[in-house]
Amino acid sequence: MSKAHPDLEPTPCACGCGEMMIPLWDYERKRYSKFIRGHHIRVAPISHCDLSKTEESVIVSLYQNSKVSQTKIAQRFNVSRSVVLRILRQHEVEIVDSSTARMQNKVNLSYFDAIDSEDKAYWLGFLAADGNVTCGNGRYRIALALKASDRQHLEHFRRSLSSSSTIRSKIVMGNEYVRIQISGKRLAERLVELGVTPRKSLTLEFPLMLPDKLNRHFMRGYFDGDGCITRSRACKQLQFTVLGTKSFLEVYCDKLIQAHCVSNVCLYPAKADSKCYQIAYTGNRQVPKIMNWLYKDATVFLLRKRQRYLELVCGGIQLNLL
Repeated sequence: MSKAHPDLEPTPCACGCGEMMIPLWDYERKRYSKFIRGHHIRVAPISHCDLSKTEESVIVSLYQNSKVSQTKIAQRFNVSRSVVLRILRQHEVEIVDSSTARMQNKVNLSYFDAIDSEDKAYWLGFLAADGNVTCGNGRYRIALALKASDRQHLEHFRRSLSSSSTIRSKIVMGNEYVRIQISGKRLAERLVELGVTPRKSLTLEFPLMLPDKLNRHFMRGYFDGDGCITRSRACKQLQFTVLGTKSFLEVYCDKLIQAHCVSNVCLYPAKADSKCYQIAYTGNRQVPKIMNWLYKDATVFLLRKRQRYLELVCGGIQLNLL
């Protein structure tokens, strides 16, 4: 059902016949069109040249004063978004960055400006392993998805960034996941500067600018995201494994050696012809040294990973983590 548009006046037909073009609003399709009474035809879609000065003024007012998005304005007037954008630019209207326009939730955009605390170093490491950063073409956001059982960890991440973004749940191949998406140009660009790039699985580098005292917190965050600890059924030995790029893991190993946790580097491709590498240390003395260094006095960690380690410890190896 279509009715006359409430905000716009009829305009003379462009052909000079004297008929009036009546602005109509289709409530079912939620589209805007013009109807020429004498011609008995509906004109759609509408190009830029078909819009009157009054209509252009309404578009500018909706965007500037009513804060209506370009997409919704385009739907209302039955034009493309590019037409709306062209009109706004012709009227010298300041265009809000698309990331900012979508960012309806609050967040501390300067959180990663200076990595000077345990929690910042940890979350940088966790994002380096499990995060997803989009930066460019008007889209600036970070996303993090975990198992539904790790929701508490995602809530901790949200609190750390002072974000009010919603944590959403979804089912993928029968498994439930929780996901948070936080928008912000400054936040995304800073993470890219720190090495957390959109294609980080192929390009990730260890952030050498970190203070030495924060290295283990960053490395714990990375382990919580892309590492695991297991016990061999055959020999009952603990094994510590982390995945990453070759250059990143070389520095990761060096830091473990400097902390006197290990004495050598165990680095090899995760799969044949793969650009992904892994480090693996095995032993009921060596692995506890690594874990003790990573988790000692820690206040930020993935509870599931830490509990797993404590369960393995209770199986016969005594280690005081607290």
